[in-house]
Amino acid sequence: MTLNDILQATAVRLKELWPDRKVRVDEISQHADGSFFVGLTDSEQTGGIGGRFKRTVGVEVLYFLKNRDTMSYLSWAESMYDSFRYLSLDGRSVCLTNCKARNDAEGRYYQFLFDVEQNFVEASPIGEGMETLQLKEEIK
Repeated sequence: MTLNDILQATAVRLKELWPDRKVRVDEISQHADGSFFVGLTDSEQTGGIGGRFKRTVGVEVLYFLKNRDTMSYLSWAESMYDSFRYLSLDGRSVCLTNCKARNDAEGRYYQFLFDVEQNFVEASPIGEGMETLQLKEEIK
């Protein structure tokens, strides 16, 4: 699972929910009204013992309102909470955490934030095999 995979899976889910709206990834155009923006807020990877790692990726979804937009904040937030519990990445279903919906005080956009957490183990490099030990029994 790469960072780009997370962005693309989020964009696909938004397009499934609102097929008539444009979804932009990592780019906000000058005429973004009525469209979605998907980007990363932060990412962190921590290491542990035995090649175990945890990667946490923060994702931001913005919906830019246009004049006389009929999409109400409450129904939008409910749709986002219902649709972004899990995300399908590399054939696996990944649980999303820390979901938050916000309404811009000035009425310019709606914001939805969530984290993707992945725990994985990195395989150790293949090195020389261990030698075979010979067992010799002696009774004294």
